Amino acid sequence: MNYKKQKIITEISKLDIEDEYGNLSLAGRLERNKLLAELRLIVYQLEVLAKQKSRAKWMAEGDINTRYFHQINKWRRIKNSFRGLHMAHGWCEEPTIVKEGICNQFKDKFSEKSSLLLSWTILNSLELMQVLMRN
Repeated sequence: MNYKKQKIITEISKLDIEDEYGNLSLAGRLERNKLLAELRLIVYQLEVLAKQKSRAKWMAEGDINTRYFHQINKWRRIKNSFRGLHMAHGWCEEPTIVKEGICNQFKDKFSEKSSLLLSWTILNSLELMQVLMRN
């Protein structure tokens, strides 16, 4: 592809020299435009090829940052996970029991009785604020 690129550049140069002397015909100008379009296409294809080669090299060899980012992700995964949960009967590491305990905790927290208690607390706070604002 580089040979074809050099050949096109040479042809364009010849046509440019003719144009400088004013000897370039309409057909020559059309030919130069056609060659310029081909050159742009070849340059684009070479860029795409270079990009593909660099990515293939990176996939095969990696780089310095790859190891760092994998370590950060591993650390974050370990930090965000938990092996067990302290429940009413003590420490538990059984996944099904932990899952059930978490579900029960949220059910209790957001049950109707809990919501009513929260509403009552908010209303009392609002009444207290109104009393304070009056004084």
